[in-house]
Parts: sequence; C-alpha cells; structure tokens
Amino acid sequence: MLMSMYKQDSAQLSKVLIQLQTILEILRQNKPTSLPIVAVQATKNPHALDNGTPLLRVLIHYLSTYCGIERPQNAMQKNDLLTRAGLNYDLVNSSVLTYGIEAYCGVDQKPLNWSEFYRRAESLTLTRLNFKHVEKLGLIDNTVLYCFENPALFLYVIEQIPTVSALCLGGQISATGHRFLTLLQQSKLSVYYHGDYDPEGLLILDKLFLQYDNISPLDDDISLYRAALSNQKLTKARLAQLKNIQSPLLREISQAIVQEARAGYQEYVADQIVSAIKSS
Repeated sequence: MLMSMYKQDSAQLSKVLIQLQTILEILRQNKPTSLPIVAVQATKNPHALDNGTPLLRVLIHYLSTYCGIERPQNAMQKNDLLTRAGLNYDLVNSSVLTYGIEAYCGVDQKPLNWSEFYRRAESLTLTRLNFKHVEKLGLIDNTVLYCFENPALFLYVIEQIPTVSALCLGGQISATGHRFLTLLQQSKLSVYYHGDYDPEGLLILDKLFLQYDNISPLDDDISLYRAALSNQKLTKARLAQLKNIQSPLLREISQAIVQEARAGYQEYVADQIVSAIKSS
C-alpha cells in the first residue's frame, strides 16, 4: 500500500508519515480520545482521519502491523483495532433502534433499565457509547428478536405488536450495528432478520448469516418476495452482485430476483410480516 502511495505522490506520502508520527506520539500518552480530536491535534483538520483518507489508511496499516494482525476487512474490525489503540471510533455517529431489549453490566449483572422504554411502548435509540460497558443482553418477555433493515417497518411492527422484541440496523450495517449483533450472539439470543428483496439487501443478509450463527431469515417464502415486488427494474450490473451470495439459505430467493429482475421492498408486505411474527 505504501509503495502504491509513494508512486502516486511521494510528497503527499511524506506529509502523511509526518502526521502519523505525531498521532503515535499522542497515542503514547495512553489517554483515550476520538478520531476528530486526534486529527485536529496532528493536522489542524478534524476530517483528516475520516473514512477513505490517506492518513486513516496509513494509520490502519501501521496499527495492524504493530499488533501483528491482518488489516481490517469490515467496519467492526476497524473499530476494534482503533479502540485497541485508544481511539474511540464511531461512538456517537451511528446508532441502532431497539425495543424490548434489556442490558446488563457489572459483576452483579445489574440491569440498565432499558425495559422502562418498553413498558411505555417506546423504542430506544442507542449509540455505542450507550452500551460501551454492557456485558450481556436479554429479551423482555420474549425468546426471539426480530431485526429489520428499514426503520419504517420496525416502527410499524412494534405499533402492531407492542409485546415484540425488535431491532433496526438501517441499510449498510455500521460498526455500532456489528457491535450490538456481537453482544446478541455472545448472549446466545436468537435473531430473525428481514430486509429488502434487492441485491444490496441480500448481500447484507448473506454477510450476516456467515458472520453470526444466531441469525436466521424471518421468512424465506418466495411468495412473500412476489407480493413485495415493485416496478423498479434491476440493472444487469446490480443483478450480477447476486453471484457473490454464499449462503445456501439465499440461493432460491436470489434466483427468483434474477428471473423477475425487479426489487421487492419490506413496506409492501408489512401486514404479512406482522402476521408471520404473530403466528410464530
């Protein structure tokens, strides 16, 4: 990576390496801080360590080498590496929507009383800062958790079924979302996931199936996909992404999407999803 950067702009690389040295001097003080604060101290630019910047890439490369591990392949691994170095990353910039979930921490596993929001039939929005010290998660009055891609469906489900336990991760899953999913897995909680019927949605689900053994599809019935069909035609480029699907659980639905060449959306089958949850 460094050789490639050198060939592209040796002067820029030299500047980045000087900035990296300043960052490492800051980190040696062993005082946990955030990326923007460190970026300002090292470069006078709070965005110098934003995603995709040369300085962040070089920092990740250095930390991976120093720790003797492979470079991060996803947001959660990057977050873990930066946290290990004393950099609080993505603590408040992203969040998850929760409902019917309790958290526990400390030696005595004291509850944090997230249940009070559930008792008032209110969802609870959490950043990583809110569950930074959580050691275990539990479900309130339930044995399974239902996870959704879209906030609109999440809110509709908890309105229709106030006794449900639910989670919303949004589209592309952030480091915050992955950290929460890891806590669910460590707590041995079963999760049923439902997302949009398009290549991007299936790729998200595919990665979740491969990474978390406690996640299953809420409903893999092809008829539900056909009921969710929109008029949006999928381009050949988007359909080609389905070739990357690895999970056997998604092969049939992938083939159906290729045949129809149309996307299906959760909102179209909201009532059917509610019925499926009620009958489960």
